[in-house]
Amino acid sequence: AGISLKSQGFEKEIIPPYFSVKEAVFPFRKFPGVDTILGPEMKSTGEVMGVGNNFGEAFLKSQLASSSELPKPGGRAFVSVRSSDREAVIELAQALRDLGFNLVATRGTALAIESAGIPVAVVNKVKEGRPHIVDMIKNGAREAWHLRLTFGESARSGDVVVRLTKAMVSNGAFELGPIDLTIGAGERVAIVGGNGSGKTTLLDTMLGRRDLDAGDRWFGPGVVVGELEQRRVQLDDGESLLDAFMAATAMTIPEARTLLAKFGIGANEVTRPTGSLSPGERTRAVLALLMATGTNCLVLDEPTNHLDLQAIEQLETALESFNGTVLIVTHDRELLQSMRLTRTVRLDAGKIVDDAPVG
Repeated sequence: AGISLKSQGFEKEIIPPYFSVKEAVFPFRKFPGVDTILGPEMKSTGEVMGVGNNFGEAFLKSQLASSSELPKPGGRAFVSVRSSDREAVIELAQALRDLGFNLVATRGTALAIESAGIPVAVVNKVKEGRPHIVDMIKNGAREAWHLRLTFGESARSGDVVVRLTKAMVSNGAFELGPIDLTIGAGERVAIVGGNGSGKTTLLDTMLGRRDLDAGDRWFGPGVVVGELEQRRVQLDDGESLLDAFMAATAMTIPEARTLLAKFGIGANEVTRPTGSLSPGERTRAVLALLMATGTNCLVLDEPTNHLDLQAIEQLETALESFNGTVLIVTHDRELLQSMRLTRTVRLDAGKIVDDAPVG
């Protein structure tokens, strides 16, 4: 069926004296929102061919013919290759830098590029958590999120942060106490126990959010509390995030936008009502608030909830460098193991069953 090449006199490969690059034409813009795999555009594709004296010329012509929007020098170029190609990608990365592009790469590719002394920013793959490369593409010109979390610190408090003496609190059918507990300045205390053991109630009691049914509570002078509590309600739900953040920090609009952007909260999110934010967005907003305001006593209730791996790593680093008092409640065992703790207080059924130094 058909005539062989040999019968037609073609017995060796013919290498044309030019380069050809074929490019597919997908009319995606005609079908916005339609799945690119199963949508009708897959039935209406076309092809164009770019021909030139070298590969670059042929590629350029193919992109022009397919109406692709070509990047301009001075913009950003995203690079991500499999591990076996990382050595080869260095030459490409350098060429892009020479053309004036800023480079963005996934973690493994970025390590290879950095090893050659080429500047590159790191961005998450989608599976590594947000913000990731798709977020960056959707956000257009906004820079990649590079969180460098530190907690603003106030002057040291007095020697005692808080003292509870035979304190008792009722919360519906649940009873906390009697509790005898003193937290000293600079202590780093993990409050642990099973669900319903009273950990959050104890935090609320120490911070004065719950009235005592019996006993005494004494809060030390000069204590400035910075808190990340479970519901993340530190910012007014009735205002836009930007307005609430500015009111809480006294920052200007550019300062507030810049800091929130470092926590992956962009232009679209900052104008939304704070109450409409997702749990992850609220958590990052409160972390930004802690970074902007001074504290000498951090109170963290399940701080890693709704955070991606990168943010958790930055949280661990920030906690390590913080010099004030830390009170933490968390079910995240990895976080507790990585933290520098001085003491663990264990609760069960509303009572302290163990209070021991760490290390």
